[in-house]
Order: sequence, then structure tokens, then C-alpha cells
Amino acid sequence: IFYWVNHDSLGRTLTHHPYRLRWLNLILLLWITLIPFTTRFIAEYPLEVAAVVVYGAVMLGAALTAVAAYVYAAFRADALLPGISMDARRRVLWRWLPGPVLYALAILAALVEVRVSLAAYAVVPLLFLVPGFQEGVLQDLDEE
Repeated sequence: IFYWVNHDSLGRTLTHHPYRLRWLNLILLLWITLIPFTTRFIAEYPLEVAAVVVYGAVMLGAALTAVAAYVYAAFRADALLPGISMDARRRVLWRWLPGPVLYALAILAALVEVRVSLAAYAVVPLLFLVPGFQEGVLQDLDEE
């Protein structure tokens, strides 16, 4: 659900949809379609390294692709509304970066202790619920 909320919010700030952004969007959607399968895999084998790593890899792929799409739209293609300052664009980027970083660390942690990875996987979505951390992230863009 968090991917959809951010995806929808970002879409509302776009002035155009460049070709590369469309491809990044399709890749993001590919990762998202894999989430139910990897969720079931980790649900059936929660303490197996392979299940924990595969789940993390899909979540990392989705998070990295979402960040890449945002970076492309905000900084490379200048596809955001013209009134959105570079400062606001950077703030959004810094708020989105902990997700991929935590997923990458969780994948590495699975090689030592899968329970640490499972805890990290639970924390990442919670970052989007913490008031003041993610709340209003893309609304910052809408308001500037």
C-alpha cells in the first residue's frame, strides 16, 4: 500500500512522463507483482535463509526502483511541477533512502541471523507510519 500511496503522490507532481520514467515505472510494477509470492515464501519458511533473502531482494528491488524513478523524475528529467524547489526534492529523496538501505542491510543480516532480517523487514514499513518522518513527504512537493 505504501508503494501505491507514494507512486500516486509522485504522479500528481509530474508535468510529463518521459520514456525512461515509463520503463522505471514498469520495472517497479514488476517488483510489486512479485511481493505476494515472496511473502508467501517467507510465511511458509520464516527461518530459512533462502526465503528471507529472496523476500528482501524483491523488496530491495522495488525500493531501489522507486528511488531511481524519483531521482530521474526530480533531478534528471526535470519532470516535476516547476514550482517545486530543489530543497523540497532533496528532502523527499532523503526520506526515501532509508528503505533501500535497511533492506540491503537486512539481506546481509540474514546470512548471520534471519530473525534480525525479519525484524528489519517489519521496521521499514513502519517508517512510513511514523508521524513527521514520512507523513506529508510528497505533500511537501504539492505545496511548494
